[in-house]
Amino acid sequence: MNGPSNDTDEGADTEDDAPIAQRYPELADIDRLSDDRKLEVYRSVLASLQRELDSSRG
Repeated sequence: MNGPSNDTDEGADTEDDAPIAQRYPELADIDRLSDDRKLEVYRSVLASLQRELDSSRG
């Protein structure tokens, strides 16, 4: 096998399919941020992902 197959929406390029750096550009320079700011960014990204997951479930 050449890796996992993706049987859903092949060719459908949505924002959800975009690389993580495109979806969350604030993560690109995360190492340069203060610890407090890193936490803010991680919380923001996590909240966004949680909303996405919740909307896909219901």
